Amino acid sequence: MNPFENAPPPKKLLTVVGIYVAVVVAMCQSSGVSTLLPAAAADVGQAELYPLASTLGGAVSVIVMPLYGWLAARNPAGKRMIMVVSLVIGAAVCAARAMAPNMVTIIVVSLFWAFTSAGVFVISFTMVREMYSSEKAGVQLGVVSALMSGGMIGGPLLTGMLIDVFDWRVASHVLWPFLLVAAALVFAGVRVSPADAAHLASNRAAFDVPGCVGFALFLGGAILTLSLGGTSFAPFGSAFNWALIGLTAVGAVVFAAALQKKKDRSFLPVGVLKNRNVLVLATNNALLTASAMALFFFLPSYVLNVMQGSATEAALPTTLFGLLGLVLGPFFGKWVAKARNARSLVTMGTLVRIAVTVCFLMLLKPTMPIWLVFALMLVAGIYNSQNLVTNSTAPQIQVPAAQRVQGNSVVQLGQNLGSSIGMAVYTMVIAMSGFADGFRVSLIVALALAVVALGLAQLLRPLDDEVEPETSAPEAKV
Repeated sequence: MNPFENAPPPKKLLTVVGIYVAVVVAMCQSSGVSTLLPAAAADVGQAELYPLASTLGGAVSVIVMPLYGWLAARNPAGKRMIMVVSLVIGAAVCAARAMAPNMVTIIVVSLFWAFTSAGVFVISFTMVREMYSSEKAGVQLGVVSALMSGGMIGGPLLTGMLIDVFDWRVASHVLWPFLLVAAALVFAGVRVSPADAAHLASNRAAFDVPGCVGFALFLGGAILTLSLGGTSFAPFGSAFNWALIGLTAVGAVVFAAALQKKKDRSFLPVGVLKNRNVLVLATNNALLTASAMALFFFLPSYVLNVMQGSATEAALPTTLFGLLGLVLGPFFGKWVAKARNARSLVTMGTLVRIAVTVCFLMLLKPTMPIWLVFALMLVAGIYNSQNLVTNSTAPQIQVPAAQRVQGNSVVQLGQNLGSSIGMAVYTMVIAMSGFADGFRVSLIVALALAVVALGLAQLLRPLDDEVEPETSAPEAKV
């Protein structure tokens, strides 16, 4: 018996509405930050450092997401409070960032957004799946995807307008009250005792701290090496940059040793990674997210700095990027739920992605009409909606129930991994080649990543065709 599915409908409604509010606010934050951070850097200085607020935050998310997956699998009844705490942390981040005196403070504070991101993208999606049947969950998660698109529309537009009328600090202050409302709704929603959900809990042993630390050192070192290599802070060839390379190598060795020793008890469980759909969805998510960051994060800066547009004009491309998702999200969610396979949806979306990127490569220049930028980003909303639906729905439909929570955490980890590495690479390229030329090279990299992802998507299979991996004897809880 599933105690979450048998919960009173009013309690389910409170939880779902709380999740909906959290999703919208999270997307407003993540989509608006590409306009907010350059504006903040123009005010407080250290403009070459501002991408680190996103790249390092994404790196922390890569660590937090598997941790949340482990906690949720070990104690399903605890997901409610994990979600509540995550949203409260997010409110504190938005408020603290608004009062930050310099860019270093903004970067440090932004690291803690990783907990909110993990709560929304790892915990909330599985909460929806547990409360509803597969078909109903597909529809609900399709609505989630539409709301994510709504957040992508409202985030940049609201951020740009608030910056033009007031300043970036006001734009930061707007979000945190809504996160507190979302936390209150989830807190008042479905509540299940640990005893009632005990039969759904995993018997996984203690969290893999050495693997987690090793992976954090590896990813953090790699991001800093690439991001700072083209700047005056840690240029390639300097002692500091070599130290970062050494840190990356040490982290890789520690993580590999932990993976080899702990296997299914490792930071990234080998058994979960052996599931083809988990591995393909996670890798595809990383590739497509890294591809998307070229336009999503750096196009607003291109409009501001190269095309000499206003903050509102810089925000409109990312606003339009989410527009079609309002209509397409529920439709795409039904598509995946009915087919029980996201392969055809990913294929369609990736082909659109490739076409849009080629158009930008051919047409982008300082004198390009701004309306053409808007038109291309509106079309890009097709693949944006596809990616949002795939990431929220496919893991709930195509991963076995026993691996669903941790499988979903690995898939969502792919998004932050792709974002962090992609941002680091693009930051390095732009720092070394200048914004105009570097942005074009970044688009070429984005195109190559999309082509690889297109081929990889063909490996996805419906859950009924998957052979679930053999499970070992239950491990004692520690």
